[in-house]
Amino acid sequence: MKKELIRRIFRGAKWGAAAVCGVGVLAEILYGRAVVPVRPVLLEAFGVRTGLLLELLTGSLWGAGLSVVPLFWNWEGLPRWGRTILHFAAVTGGFLLFALPYTVHPTWNTVSVLAGLAAGIYLLAWAVNYIGSRQDAERIRERLGLPEPDAGRGPFQVQTVLPYLLIAAAVELFLPPLLRVADAPDVPVLTGLLYPFLFLPFASFIAGVDIGKRFSIALVYPVVCGLLTIPHIFWLYNSSALFQVWLAGGAAFAGNLLGAAWKKYRNGK
Repeated sequence: MKKELIRRIFRGAKWGAAAVCGVGVLAEILYGRAVVPVRPVLLEAFGVRTGLLLELLTGSLWGAGLSVVPLFWNWEGLPRWGRTILHFAAVTGGFLLFALPYTVHPTWNTVSVLAGLAAGIYLLAWAVNYIGSRQDAERIRERLGLPEPDAGRGPFQVQTVLPYLLIAAAVELFLPPLLRVADAPDVPVLTGLLYPFLFLPFASFIAGVDIGKRFSIALVYPVVCGLLTIPHIFWLYNSSALFQVWLAGGAAFAGNLLGAAWKKYRNGK
């Protein structure tokens, strides 16, 4: 465990520092001139040399953290809930340490937004890992020739689509306030146009298609997708944005129907 921890720290630190250098190279290619990969805040406060050293240090710490975090799941000395709490604290704390240097005078509002983003990333990572492990189990079942399990089937299938519900929660609860922070105050293009009319229905539709192709009809997904839009309608928007409920739920339902139809067509061949 200790050897693996040290190995991951050094490997992640190298990749983190390389990512900072890669940003500088990419910026030079895009802008056609030499660009120092240092955030303006660090550049103004510490100058080029010290700012670059701090940038490399931050990138190294972030890379090392990303490499080490998966080991918490294998810590047998802690129960599952303890590993989950430790894992979540490491993800949130590491993200804050990485992102706070971007701000000159961090406030509690900034910290809460960044912590919310970290929580959203955590939910996404958990859901993706869960889906990946379930796909691995499905491949093993197919190779062994075992029958497909019938447990959890039905028109709702809450347990089977739980990872997709976590992804929907991360997208619909954590993304809008973050976009509002980055949005222009006079013309909120991100939260007023791109998110409700493009990103929200697209994400709901794509996930609905995948659910339909894997598990057929699962009505709980479009219902939850619609309900998750309600908190931000009254927090960030107003009652005129209630169309997001039907837009998200309708896109998820349409995708679910399309995926289920494809599953039926493929199995009927």
